[in-house]
This record gives sequence, C-alpha cells and structure tokens, in this order.
Amino acid sequence: MKQAIGFENKLKTFIIMDFYLDYILDLPGVKVESCTQIDGKILLGLRIVGEGMVCHHCQNYTEQLHQNRPILVKDLPVFGRPVYLKVPRRQFYCPNCQRYPTEKLDFLDYILDLPGVKVESCTQIDGKILLGLRIVGEGMVCHHCQNYTEQLHQNRPILVKDLPVFGRPVYLKVPRRQFYCPNCQRYPTEKLDFLDIKRRHTQRYEQNIYERVKQSSMEQIGRELGLRIVGEGMVCHHCQNYTEQLHQNRPILVKDLPVFGRPVYLKVPRRQFYCPNCQRYPTEKLDFLDIKRRHTQRYEQNIYERVKQSSMEQIGREEGLSYDEIKGIFDRVNKTQKKPNWEQVKRICLDEISMRKGQGNFVTVVADISEGNLIEMIDSHRSEEIIEVLMKQAIEVREQVEEVSIDMWGGFPKVIKKVFPNAEIIIDRFHVMKVVNKDLNKLRRAAGITDRQSKYLLLSNRVNLKPEQIDKLEVVLGKSECLKIAYEMKEKFREIYESNLTVKKGQKKIQEWLNHAQVFFRESASTIENHLEGICNYFLNRTTSGVMEGINNRIKLIMRQGYGFSNFNNFRNRVLACFSD
Repeated sequence: MKQAIGFENKLKTFIIMDFYLDYILDLPGVKVESCTQIDGKILLGLRIVGEGMVCHHCQNYTEQLHQNRPILVKDLPVFGRPVYLKVPRRQFYCPNCQRYPTEKLDFLDYILDLPGVKVESCTQIDGKILLGLRIVGEGMVCHHCQNYTEQLHQNRPILVKDLPVFGRPVYLKVPRRQFYCPNCQRYPTEKLDFLDIKRRHTQRYEQNIYERVKQSSMEQIGRELGLRIVGEGMVCHHCQNYTEQLHQNRPILVKDLPVFGRPVYLKVPRRQFYCPNCQRYPTEKLDFLDIKRRHTQRYEQNIYERVKQSSMEQIGREEGLSYDEIKGIFDRVNKTQKKPNWEQVKRICLDEISMRKGQGNFVTVVADISEGNLIEMIDSHRSEEIIEVLMKQAIEVREQVEEVSIDMWGGFPKVIKKVFPNAEIIIDRFHVMKVVNKDLNKLRRAAGITDRQSKYLLLSNRVNLKPEQIDKLEVVLGKSECLKIAYEMKEKFREIYESNLTVKKGQKKIQEWLNHAQVFFRESASTIENHLEGICNYFLNRTTSGVMEGINNRIKLIMRQGYGFSNFNNFRNRVLACFSD
C-alpha cells in the first residue's frame, strides 16, 4: 500500500538535485557532487570547478595536478543537523618555478570578507579555527608625512579573535607590518581597516558583542523551498481505505528551521482526497506538520527549547513572531511533553517562593528529594488550597510517600496529615539552625559588635573556618563572655545533628540542650520545643530539604530570564518545562 513518506526520511531524496544544493550552499568555485547521511549528519562531497590554478610564487598558470587530498570541513547546520563538506585540497606542479603550490579556495576569502587581506592557510587546533592571513598591498602611506613606502622594517604576526565560523571560535593570524619611511625617517605601523590599533578583536567581533548585549536581532533574508509529496495517495483516516482520487491541492507556506543561518520557508502541498468507500474528503496528514499549523514540528520544538532559556518577547523579536504566536507554540508543544511522575515518589519536600520579590504573593513548591526534581507548583500558601491541589493525586500515590521535609510554617503539618497519611513529618535541619543563628545574632548586636565579619565568623560552622579566621573569631568572642557561651552552645547544637544518633537518643540530646538554652536562646528554644517530634525525625534517615535550595535558585533564574511573570499558569508551565529536561 502506498503511503506518504515523512519529510525527515525524504530529505536526502529532495536535496540530491545539484541545482538546489549549489543554490543553497552558495559558495563560489565549487559544485556539489554527492550528498549522504551518516549518523544524523549530512556529508556534501564538493568538486572544484576550475582545471588548474595560478601559481602564487611566479603567477604562472598550471594544470599539472600533483596530488588531491580531500579534507572534511564543518559548515552551518541544515534543518538543525550538522553539515560537513568534503573539500578537495589540490596541489599542482608549476613547471615555471618548479614548485608545488597548494590551491587556494576562494570561498575562504569569500566567507572571511575582510578588506585588504587573503587567506593563506586554514588549520584547526583544539576545536578552534586558525586562519593565516596575507596583506594584499606591498607598502603603505606613512601617516606622519603622507609619503608612500615599501621598505619593510619588521613583520610580527598577532592572534586576533573574529566572529565564529560554523559555530566554532575563529582566530586570525594577522601580519602587523612596520615600515621605514625614508622621507621622515620614522617607522610607521600599517593600519588595517578591520582592526583597531592595539586591539585583539576585530571591529565586527566587538560590534557583535555590543549588539548581543543590547539583545537586538539582525535583518534576516528569507528563502523559499518548493516541496513535492512523494506518495500518490493516502489512507482515509475515517474508514482506513486507500485512495488516490485527488480532490484538491492548495500549497501553503510553512516556516522551518534555518539553513546556513538563513530563514527557510517550505511551500508544502496540502492535498485533499476523495474516498469512494466512505464518500468523505479527508485531508492528507504529514509527519512533519500538524493540521492547521504554519510551522514545522521541529521549528516549534526549537522555539519551545529556546523559550525555556529566555523570554517569549525576546524569541518573538528574533523570529519576527508576535507574543501570542510564541505563547501558542510553547503551550502546544508543552502539552506533548513528559509530565512530572509521582509514581515512584517516596520522599518529598515542601517550600514556598515569592513570584515577586518584596511583594509576598507566595507559591508552594513540591519537590522529589530522591530525584532532586520539581514535581508541582501551587498558586497558594494557604493549607486548604494546597490540600485541594495535592488531593488530586491518586490515593495509592499519596499513601506511598514515606517522608515529607518542611520548614516550621504552621500550615504544612496539617497538609501532610491530610494528604500523605503514612508520611513522617521532618523539620529541615537548616531551618532549625537558621532560628538558632537568629538568636545568636541578636546577642552579637546586643554586645555592641556590629561589623559584618564578626557576623560571618559567628554564624559559620567552626569546622569550615580557616586557621586565620578562627584566630579572628577568638578575638570577637573575647569581647563578650555571654556571646562566647552562646556561641559554644550553638556549636553543641550543630554537633547533635552531625552525630550518628537514633531518634530517641537525638531527642534526649536536644532536650538536654534545651534545658540550658533558655537564657540565651529563649525564642529559638521555644520554637524547637514546639516542633521537637519533627526535628527528631531527621535522625530516621537524615533527610533534609537541601535539594530545594538548588531548585529555588533555578526558579529564580527562570523568573529573571522571563523578566518576571504576572500570570501563574504561564509561570508554572515554564518552570515545569525547564525541570522536565
């Protein structure tokens, strides 16, 4: 049975035509001889058009080929796939000067596009491209007396960074020539149009940096490619009958991934057939294009991935699309992506994060501790609304959760008891230490010690301090006996967490500490006593919410990249998409 074959599988069939390949490649002096695909990479075999070359030693023309050793050169991608060019490197014999010059390819000069220079050599070192240049002129006009001179004094090549080629860094080996001027008896240095004096970057490289900092987009040139559907008919999706009775064919223009850095539009035939079996008019489905869409699937997937690293406004400016178009693409692709999986979750942590700094508006974040991944975001910090969202998970999923790590906000225990009936409540140790350190810092200020370094030394773990920092800490503690005692108690509390204790022994140790802590740590001791069971549950498996710190930092980065979010659903979709990688 004949069926339409997907675009991806037929790219090779399409681009085998020399005319299209030469037109797309757009490099002077070469023709495309072959096109193959190896492991997802496109390999284009090239042929040099000319039969000979002009010897660059004596300017004599020769066609006596000495040897031809093809090399593999990486080019810009085609439809998102890497492209390699198999370029003939021909060496000729010159009977006039009896030398063996290597042919220079014009497309290197054509690609480089810098005035007054020619490419002499091209090498690759550690993934970087090094182009050796030659200055075209023989002399220069002295900028002191305006006299022309060709008396070369010295030539010291320098390495200059240029714009990348084929996605790899490019360095130019640029001759910096100094001449002797017999008229004014000075030694002027030659000025180059593309390079400022005492600079190690080309002017266009620095201009590119400037434009990228402004986050502006450059003018794009469109190119249309006409496509032909290979199959003669289709299988009716109503009755599964095969038909070749074409009813109508209306081509549409579809945007695809860029080719060699230029936008690509596909003129795609949209064929509608008549099915004599069910007497309907089904429209042909294409593997690379969804119904009623004006972008290929891979183009929309590319937009989706880029939005995750930037903002919709920025991608819209780069692609010439409106915000609504970018958002529509993102939401459509996001529906097809893998969703957070609760089936294997046994240990989770709950925390809150503000959508807008300094304005409250907290959302609740749920993470899988074992996998270190975000699994849910809830647009509320009220326990009733958190319960409502989490209760949507199947009872089997909720019953398998064994531990939930939280801070000391009073609403979380109520949520856990209602939603996760078999889970132990664990108060995160770092939040407990934060409360203790808060009281210690109050004592520091009360003792009149206000410098910032003293705060860092007192609140840091002693084991993490360097010897010189410990000496400074002793000086600080020597200023107040009460502060010294409180600091030692803080360290004893931290050592309880570091000890390998059972729940009962841990509870006994903490209770002993509380009996002595009322004087210096009144507020934190009361808080610890109120949450003692959850704090001691830490010793079951030493579970913490440390993974949440990294998750929260990434969420904040996403908010900065998106320039903030006013709509929670957009915020949630973006964050979950970024954590689905």
